[in-house]
Amino acid sequence: MYAGAPLSLGAFRRQVPEASRPYRVPAAAVLSPLAFIIASLIIYWSGLLTIWKLGIVLVIGYVLIGVFMAFDKERPPLDWKSATWLPVYLIGMGIISWQGQFSGGAVAPPVNTNHIPFWADMGIVAGFSLVIYFWAMFTRLPKEEMELLVERQAGGQAEAKALGETT
Repeated sequence: MYAGAPLSLGAFRRQVPEASRPYRVPAAAVLSPLAFIIASLIIYWSGLLTIWKLGIVLVIGYVLIGVFMAFDKERPPLDWKSATWLPVYLIGMGIISWQGQFSGGAVAPPVNTNHIPFWADMGIVAGFSLVIYFWAMFTRLPKEEMELLVERQAGGQAEAKALGETT
């Protein structure tokens, strides 16, 4: 989730910069990719043992989401094209972690190789994260589709609020 928030901020700022917001993050164009790098470093520092387990859970989660979305006719269809960066990010972070310094626990023998030296590993994570961030911004949903989804979500909240106030 740490990695998702900066991506959402970057996408929303590019798609609907004129939108009314209760709070504006200053310098979001700079802070958003920086926050994505920091989130990726947190993921990297958690170690390979944690990353591979989370990867498996994420794959199971995406399969379940896909199945449920396929049978829920009220939901808009998923646009998988806008998420093409995600498997590359997950696999890339796994490979960097495997080759890096952090195993994520006391394991004998360690599961990572330590082929990437300390500090270089963080530079690699930062560079890789920037590539993924800008790829995600490039493949984000079109503005019209994003506005439709936001409007639909806001409409659902307005309906729920109206029902709650009248009952």
